[in-house]
Amino acid sequence: MVRLSNTIAADHVLATPANGDVASCLATREVALQGPCVVSGVQSRHAEEIVFMRSGNVEISDGDGNVFEGHDSCISILQGQRYHLHVNAGETARLLILSVPPLHDPEKFSVLQAAKTKVRDMILDENWC
Repeated sequence: MVRLSNTIAADHVLATPANGDVASCLATREVALQGPCVVSGVQSRHAEEIVFMRSGNVEISDGDGNVFEGHDSCISILQGQRYHLHVNAGETARLLILSVPPLHDPEKFSVLQAAKTKVRDMILDENWC
């Protein structure tokens, strides 16, 4: 059974003044998944999506069943990568997803990576509960 419940709870854009228009390309969105729930697909919209587990329990794996190993309760899903999210019955998982756009300009890419790291650290430093 595949069911998506209230997928986008909020959609925010994060920008850091020091990085101007490049950092404004970063966006976050909150997702709430009510179990039992399975969401599968190929991450094709962004160069990278970083998934932060805010609450609940969700298992994220590739299409072959290999569970993604995350650090600091976050997992990186690169463009073109298959994913499979599973939430058990009776559980609700809240996720925060940071979307990183593709950039091919090396100068802007390094600025984007710095902005991504700064935003990621800000999210991880928040009090989640």
